[in-house]
Amino acid sequence: MHDWPRQGAVYVFECGSAAVTCRQDMFFADLIADRLLITVTAAGASRDTEIAMVTYTSHRPNGPNCAPDCRTAIVNADVPG
Repeated sequence: MHDWPRQGAVYVFECGSAAVTCRQDMFFADLIADRLLITVTAAGASRDTEIAMVTYTSHRPNGPNCAPDCRTAIVNADVPG
């Protein structure tokens, strides 16, 4: 792991009392970053997952010649065991 400073925007989703209650898909609107450090906390334990390079895809939900041009990325983070 890199020793990244913990600064900037913080996005939080709490899984609840057990890791099995944690939803698989989280959506964070307006989160655009080149790299991420994700901390998943569940049942009193936590685990960090480093995403060194986030890869985005662009798409136009209203058709190829219509705004908006949307960027999305999918990343995976480990749940504490």
